[in-house]
Amino acid sequence: MDARQRARLLEIADDVAAYRAGRSSLLDLLNNAWGRFEAADIRDPRDRQQFQDVYYALSVADDRFQPWIPADVMGSEEDVRAALARFASWIEGLREDAAGS
Repeated sequence: MDARQRARLLEIADDVAAYRAGRSSLLDLLNNAWGRFEAADIRDPRDRQQFQDVYYALSVADDRFQPWIPADVMGSEEDVRAALARFASWIEGLREDAAGS
């Protein structure tokens, strides 16, 4: 991943902060994150898969917490918080990787 791609993905940290501060919804966070990911034009399959793994885990956790989900597959707020923590940690890992480069 080059510096431009990493910088685009690091913008997601602002989206996470906005969600945590109550300034945006989780849907906004997910939509913005996906848009930034696509704009970054990540080509390396490993980098793409790593992002998609944490992104889809958060998306699924959010889906399972919706009121229309059957009780037998219903998730919890804790599931969403845990998935968000993993997603945010992956993004912060990019910052650490850039600092170590």
